[in-house]
Amino acid sequence: LDDEPIMAGLANAEGSIKPLAPVHVRQRRLADGGCAFSWTRRISGAWEWPDTPVQPTGSMARLYQIGIGQADAPVSGWLVEDVQLELPADRLAQLHEQHAGKPLWLREVGSEASSYPVQLMIL
Repeated sequence: LDDEPIMAGLANAEGSIKPLAPVHVRQRRLADGGCAFSWTRRISGAWEWPDTPVQPTGSMARLYQIGIGQADAPVSGWLVEDVQLELPADRLAQLHEQHAGKPLWLREVGSEASSYPVQLMIL
């Protein structure tokens, strides 16, 4: 037995509070020429660790940030509450005109941090 505690830094301290990134992103064309996206939310604690009690992480609220440009410095963005996003043709054309060549991405917004971004498309 040691008399003094051993201290160690965490390599990924934010990892325990960051929500998991959405998965199974699907894109389909709308009748008007726009795009619809859908995805699946992942929640930590949805797997079993037989020797450990479950510690919920992230946010129980379902909120997603849609962003344009670099995820760490988006040039534009908005929030949605559903696991889908529809961009009618006129809105998609406007985004292409204003942000051509930039990525459109999404990430889950947690109470303490946000997930890693998932690319939806290049505008």
